[in-house]
Amino acid sequence: MKEALEKAYPDGVERARALFMWYGRGVGVWSGFPAYETIAEDALMDTPIDGVLRALQGPSLSRPLLEGAARLLAGRSFATTYGHEVGSLPAELRQQLLKVGMETTNTDRIERAKAAFSS
Repeated sequence: MKEALEKAYPDGVERARALFMWYGRGVGVWSGFPAYETIAEDALMDTPIDGVLRALQGPSLSRPLLEGAARLLAGRSFATTYGHEVGSLPAELRQQLLKVGMETTNTDRIERAKAAFSS
């Protein structure tokens, strides 16, 4: 799968954006989801952190991309490995990610978003 992704998206930033879009289209809550959704998470976690963060730069980030980014960056795997990197994101982006995370009635997702993106 890694080879197929690299062939389809040779640019690491574009690959990370595609993975965020995939991860952002998951069904249900951010925790307790179908196992196949971990494929996108695993691929993003295997992406160099600078590529992941550069994928979040730009004026027009789509809703699915922001959803996938919020889900990854508020998740336990990312927090354990790169949690300190969230603080280096621009405040405006953190606010966008917080907003996406709060647009639910799921308390787990809301708490994860608050913990990761609140100032």
